[in-house]
Amino acid sequence: MPRPHALKRHLGLGLATLVATAGLATAASAQSRCGQSYTIEPGDTLYRVSQQCRVSLARIMDLNPSLGNPRDISVGTRLQLVAGGSDTAPTRDQGNRYRIEPGDTLADVAGRFGVSLIELLQENEDVDPFALAVGELLDIPGDGPASTIDLNPQSGTPGSLLTVTARNLRPSDYVTLGVGPRASEWNAIREAQVNAQGDLRTELRVPDWAEAGDDLIFVVDTDRGLTLKSDVFQVTRSDPAQRNVSLEGRVREGAECPVLQTRDGDRYALTSSRVGITPGEYVRIEGRRADMAFCMNGIDTVRVSEIEEIAPPRDGNDGRMQIEGRVRSGVECPMLVTPDGDRYALASDRNLTPGEYVEVSGTRAEMSFCQQGQATISVERIREVAPPARDRDPDRAGGIRLDAAYLAGPWTAKGGNCARPDFDVTRTGSSGLVIETSLNGAPRTGYVALGDDPAFIFDQPRREFPLESRGPDGVAVMAPDGEPINLGGRVIRGDGRVFIQC
Repeated sequence: MPRPHALKRHLGLGLATLVATAGLATAASAQSRCGQSYTIEPGDTLYRVSQQCRVSLARIMDLNPSLGNPRDISVGTRLQLVAGGSDTAPTRDQGNRYRIEPGDTLADVAGRFGVSLIELLQENEDVDPFALAVGELLDIPGDGPASTIDLNPQSGTPGSLLTVTARNLRPSDYVTLGVGPRASEWNAIREAQVNAQGDLRTELRVPDWAEAGDDLIFVVDTDRGLTLKSDVFQVTRSDPAQRNVSLEGRVREGAECPVLQTRDGDRYALTSSRVGITPGEYVRIEGRRADMAFCMNGIDTVRVSEIEEIAPPRDGNDGRMQIEGRVRSGVECPMLVTPDGDRYALASDRNLTPGEYVEVSGTRAEMSFCQQGQATISVERIREVAPPARDRDPDRAGGIRLDAAYLAGPWTAKGGNCARPDFDVTRTGSSGLVIETSLNGAPRTGYVALGDDPAFIFDQPRREFPLESRGPDGVAVMAPDGEPINLGGRVIRGDGRVFIQC
């Protein structure tokens, strides 16, 4: 039976050519956390099964061509999750060996035993994959040397980076990285792929929910019954004096975020999901230096917790203002309403058309007869500009209201692949909506709040992702409290991420 010359001769032509010619390249994707198949239960959706079993929606559809409408699957429907799989466990002949049955391919065998095709080929160098014989015995790879996991450093502050290194894993395997308090359940962070040598090296961030004095355990879960747990990682206290910021200056437009320019010329990028930041205003801010300066503008990025408009100093040109918003009718003067709700009276001999979105340049009036709004601006220049996405006025030209009809359906990140959507919004009842996705790698279901402040909302813990339209077929999902988080496999931070409906 053994043919020691066969595989070695083909390997000499290149393993990639061998795999492609033999039609065996599907083994790497033939693995499923749920086994060979899954039976639909009450409340299940195809997207939830995809997330739970780690099988793409496209692959589920390919393996189940008679499925029909994926949004109308009957309870009890059996979904095939692995090509060539069956509900019966594969039969080993003895020890770690398997006897070939009619119709078997190496890809089938690799998928059934949860090993990679490369591992199976390397374990059976005397087997010709082009001519498997019924009854032939294959050696099934077992666990190799003991797997290990290491952390560097062993301590750090919330939000700081550390390096996770794991060795002696199965080559090219996909694993789940997670973290949790010692002697408690761990939460998934994200997935990663082991390299061809069986090693994994990646950077993770200490979760923001951790507090000084906490003992954390980082894990690498192979989804094959092996979960590596690290030594204790100690969370230390950050120096608040280095992170708290109190500044004042004029808010300017920035490349990605508003910028605060102080009187001595220093520039700081500003970000916040709690307070409005309006270009042109002279303000005092309180906040904290951000761990990640994604704005890439200025000395540092400041996450603003409080903002207060104050009187500018009376030297130089600090009485000047440049501000934008939508023109509304006022009691005595037209009003400019900024996207965050601030209102300014406009004194001008020009014609100002209510409803237009404009940029206004001028000076703050010393005395105001308008008696409305936070201040009166003596207008020197005005020009109509395109409104930002955060200006949610639904009656503006081309405006889009985020309602049930617009949001229902599968969505993927801009530039992503609709074969595996990042989240799915479905209807419940007459007008309610639910979202199915994952948060930091764990499958989650939430509900969709509509109205003036649309958002995705998840409980336990409550996380609210504000939404903004990016018409005609997009939506921007904003991070809760401005903190980066992984939604549907995509990192959401700062100004949010744009998703396109499939």
